[in-house]
Amino acid sequence: MSETSTLERPVYTRSGRVLQITDTDAAAWYAVREREDTKLPQYALGTPVVVTDQLTGERFALQTAPCGLGCRCAADATPLDEAGRLFVGHECTLDGKPAVIAGRQLDAGVVANYPNGGRVEFAWPTIARIMANGGEFRS
Repeated sequence: MSETSTLERPVYTRSGRVLQITDTDAAAWYAVREREDTKLPQYALGTPVVVTDQLTGERFALQTAPCGLGCRCAADATPLDEAGRLFVGHECTLDGKPAVIAGRQLDAGVVANYPNGGRVEFAWPTIARIMANGGEFRS
């Protein structure tokens, strides 16, 4: 099957939305879901995985969520433009050097390379888009 025409991978979210994602997105999603199933606290949301709904073209950050039956088979979907804060604490690069995203309670996120003194603010939607495309920030 081609990646762009696959509409056979539905993801059912806790809000009732059904996302139709590609095989590539599904592979990333199922790998994270399997890895986090028994390792996260009972009510925690998992690592965001960026997927594209093939029916609408919208991009979402999917996170594993408890389903209520003792496993993490549920999904929590956040539109990508609203998802920047989900990446706080995640590793990335700033001008090619290791960095981390911080500033959850700030109006804009901070990409910081503390050992080297680099710190740059980015709008939360920008952080989400850059993290969805490899996490390579430039100051």
